[in-house]
Amino acid sequence: MNQAYKNILLSFLVIFFSLWNILGQENLIIENLEKIYRSGDLTSDSTLLLINETDPYPLIAAKQYYQAVLEGDLDKSLILHELNFQMMEKEFYGQLSGIQLIAIDFIKKDYEQALRKINKINADQLPEVLYWKAKILQTAQRYDEVITICQTHLTKYPQNHTQENMFVILLECFFYKKDLRAFEKNYDQFSHHSDFQGIQPYLLYLNALLYEELNTARARSIYQQIIATFPTSQYRVQAEDRIYSLRNAGQRNTIVAPQPIDIDKVSRYEDLPSTLYYIQFGVFAEESTAQKYVNSLAKDNIKAFYVSKPIEGKRLYAVVQGSFTTLRQAQGEEKKINQQKYKTFIFKVE
Repeated sequence: MNQAYKNILLSFLVIFFSLWNILGQENLIIENLEKIYRSGDLTSDSTLLLINETDPYPLIAAKQYYQAVLEGDLDKSLILHELNFQMMEKEFYGQLSGIQLIAIDFIKKDYEQALRKINKINADQLPEVLYWKAKILQTAQRYDEVITICQTHLTKYPQNHTQENMFVILLECFFYKKDLRAFEKNYDQFSHHSDFQGIQPYLLYLNALLYEELNTARARSIYQQIIATFPTSQYRVQAEDRIYSLRNAGQRNTIVAPQPIDIDKVSRYEDLPSTLYYIQFGVFAEESTAQKYVNSLAKDNIKAFYVSKPIEGKRLYAVVQGSFTTLRQAQGEEKKINQQKYKTFIFKVE
C-alpha cells in the first residue's frame, strides 16, 4: 500500500473516530438531561438547557423539548413544542414534542390537525402515536380501522407503555360493533396482561351490557361479579343500577329534573352539594385550561363548570356537570354526552 493510500485511510479513521466521540458525548449529555429531569432537579432556567452553536441537532431537540415541558405557562409551553416539532421534526425529541401537541389537539377536538401531525411521526420510534391515531378514528366511529391499528400495535410493540390503553380501545370498538364473540376473545387475551386488574370492572361492565339484549341472566351474573369482586369501584354502583333496571324493565321510570347549581358560588370540590351525582370530563393542572375546556363543551351545548379538587396533595381543576339527584338520571345524561365521544365518569359526593 503506497503512502497516498495510507494517508487517505488515516484521515478517514481520524474523521470516523472524531464523529464517534462526538456522538458518544452527545448521547451521554442527553442521557444526563433525562436523568436529571426524572429526578426533579432540572429547571427551565438551568444552564444545561442553553443551546450552543456547536450542539448537534439531536441535542438541540432534547434541550428544546425539556424547556417546553418545564415551562410553567401552558401557552408558552405549546409554542415551544410547536417550534421544536417544526424545526426538529426528524429528531426523536422533536417528535416527542409532536406527541404533546397531538394530545392537546385531541382535547380541543381538532382531529384533522392532530392527524396531520400523526402522519409526520415515525411509529417505530414512538409507537404511542398509534394510540392517538386510534383514539381519533374511534371518535369518527371508524371502528374497523381502529381495530386494525390496535391489533398491529399489540403485536408489533408488546413492550410499549400504551399496551393497556390499546387493549381497552380495541375492546371498546368490539363493544360499539356489538361483536360479543370478538369482545370476549380479546378480553381473555387481555386478562393475562399485568395491568388488567385495574381496568377489569369497566370491561366487565361493557361485557354485561352486551349480554343484556341476548341473555339477561348472564348479564345479571356479570353485574353480580362486579359487585362482589370490586366493592369500591364506581362500576359497582352502576352494576347495581343495571340489575335494578333489568328487574323493572317493564316499568317506566320517572325522570327527575336536574338539580341546578349556582356555579358562581361553587369553586371547590368540597363545596359541591352532597348526596348528589356529577359527571366529570377531565382534570387539568391549569385553571385557564379548565376554563377553555368548559368553553369547548359549551359549543356542543354541554353545560359544565370547573372546581378545584385535591388530588395527590395538589389542587387541580376538574371539569364537571351536574348535579343529578339519581344515578339513573346521571347515566342518561352521560349517554347523550358519550354519543359525542367525550370520555367521562360519574361520581357521587357523599
